[in-house]
Amino acid sequence: MMTPREYSTYTTYILRCWQEGSNWRYSLEEVGGGERYGFASLDEFVAFMLARATTPAESAAACL
Repeated sequence: MMTPREYSTYTTYILRCWQEGSNWRYSLEEVGGGERYGFASLDEFVAFMLARATTPAESAAACL
């Protein structure tokens, strides 16, 4: 079950981007919460953000 915090209408992140060789890496850190998420590709980062932007109702509709 998802907690209300996971479906907050407002979240602030610090986004860090850096290049390792020919690959870009990304990390997000929640301001105030301290949780940190790392991504090895832009696709992983975008998938995470899309999942975070999905509301419980949208998730339920996608399963139908």
